[in-house]
Amino acid sequence: MGQAARRSDVVFVLAGEPQRKIHGLELYRAGYAPRILLSVGRFEIRRFAELDLPYPPGSAPIDLLAARPISPRGRHFFVTFSADEVSFEKIAPGWLGTLREIRALAKWCKQRPEITSLIMVSSGYHLRRVRLCCRALLPKAIRVTYAAVPGEAEVPAREFALELLKLPFYGAVLAGVRLARAFARG
Repeated sequence: MGQAARRSDVVFVLAGEPQRKIHGLELYRAGYAPRILLSVGRFEIRRFAELDLPYPPGSAPIDLLAARPISPRGRHFFVTFSADEVSFEKIAPGWLGTLREIRALAKWCKQRPEITSLIMVSSGYHLRRVRLCCRALLPKAIRVTYAAVPGEAEVPAREFALELLKLPFYGAVLAGVRLARAFARG
């Protein structure tokens, strides 16, 4: 389901399994992009500090646990690393996590018009849904390469069944998004 990685402006790693972050960091360190954007969900915050993160010289580590005043459901962050910068921002809470992450990514990209290409890192079984969201929500001018985490164990039957149920549901929700945009354009 994934594609061979190619040079891009940003490596974007979706929240979820720790292997996603590890693979995304490998791509970043291998020079596939000058910037990496990590989506860190509430269940990942504790493990985030355990990752071998590419902090620029002289920068202080980010403490996402300092977000305790934020309710657990609202704890979702985008963390950006480049050779000379590290930053983070909270993304809006909501349901349909993948859709919400890609919507937040679209907003992030809109604020950075120099971004013309992305490598999307996720689990192989998840990339179909990610692709649906990207096609509906990201600017058409952005080239997206989908990179599956290599060597993942077989997907548990429950996860696979859930993914099969989520695909048509996401398709219907995204069709509604497209329809609303068409009506808004007149």
